[in-house]
Amino acid sequence: MDDADDAERIRRARAGDRAAFGELFGEYRVRAFRTALLMTRDRVLAEDITQEAFIRAYLAIGRCDPERPFLPWLLRILINLSRNACKQRKRLVSMEGLPEAGGPDDRFSASEERIVVWRALMQLDRLHREVLMLRYYHDFSDAETAEALDIPVGTVKSRLHTARRLLGQRLQLPDESRPPVPANSRGVFVRE
Repeated sequence: MDDADDAERIRRARAGDRAAFGELFGEYRVRAFRTALLMTRDRVLAEDITQEAFIRAYLAIGRCDPERPFLPWLLRILINLSRNACKQRKRLVSMEGLPEAGGPDDRFSASEERIVVWRALMQLDRLHREVLMLRYYHDFSDAETAEALDIPVGTVKSRLHTARRLLGQRLQLPDESRPPVPANSRGVFVRE
């Protein structure tokens, strides 16, 4: 689906066409669920949040600008719900519940390499996980990522830089391919 299809479906949904919103749901529900799963690390909670995000999007469709892509708008709702749910539960998350081979998301579980990357991604803090997810999973631009997270584009770029470095460290990339890391709290950088 492209932005023109989104725009037409948004216009129809705003006019009360439930089928048009159903098409948006069908197009984006799996991506929304995967995003919620990355945010919460809990399948049941991710399912609940995905459902709630679509309900809220449906109820607020009148505020959705048809001239802008639907997915960043939807994910902004979903990310806020995910953040709130995690804060409410104040959960300490373990590595349990990660997708395993044969799970609903075969793209993540198709190989050992993907599982290793998934686990490393899950070890990152929420702020860095969010920008990596939106950039590489949803293929968002810096501007779309900024819109979905409601932060400035410069902050997106900074978080992406840091997130890539942290992910590289967790994946234990060779030293020469690793960017420098802070040596002290004043931000002086040295190579490890």
